[in-house]
Amino acid sequence: MLTPEHKFDLLKTALAVLPASLVSLWALISQRRQNSPRLEVVISPIFIPTIDGNSALADEWPGIAVRNQSSFPLRICNVGLRVGKKFFEFGRPLGTDFKETQWPYEIAPRARAGFYFNERADYGERLASAISPELKDKSLWQVARVYAMTECARTFTSPKLPRKSLRTLREATKDRAKVFPEAGPNQIIEQQKQ
Repeated sequence: MLTPEHKFDLLKTALAVLPASLVSLWALISQRRQNSPRLEVVISPIFIPTIDGNSALADEWPGIAVRNQSSFPLRICNVGLRVGKKFFEFGRPLGTDFKETQWPYEIAPRARAGFYFNERADYGERLASAISPELKDKSLWQVARVYAMTECARTFTSPKLPRKSLRTLREATKDRAKVFPEAGPNQIIEQQKQ
């Protein structure tokens, strides 16, 4: 039978063990987060300024924003588009300084980098012709996701765009056709279908 003294001792022991268990759990989770590579990959539409001071969606291949959320530097060896289960790499994209990126590209901890499709390279038309059958008459924004691959072959993929963002991009695409009638990736894909 438990006496009041035994109950008090049991309660005192439980109150001492509970904080120690919580601190141990927090230390385990914190160590795991510090040791695992984490990249945030986001598809980035390219907007350009117009004469009237507004911005319009450029008919360009989307950019890829990669943010290193790890506590150590990560080296990226490949970025590109993912449609379904197929990967279409950008080859040697342009970096944020608009110069060709040298692989592997190292991103410092808590830093970000932008990558843009290099249209002047010889693989530009090959990418357009390879990706057009996969789109199946849908826009690039609806179907494609972007990815970044590390040197250790770990692939990080962007989340699917929310419906609100897709609606905004569709409206921006309609507005762009009025302002900028030049050819971009969507027109190149349409020309190849004909």
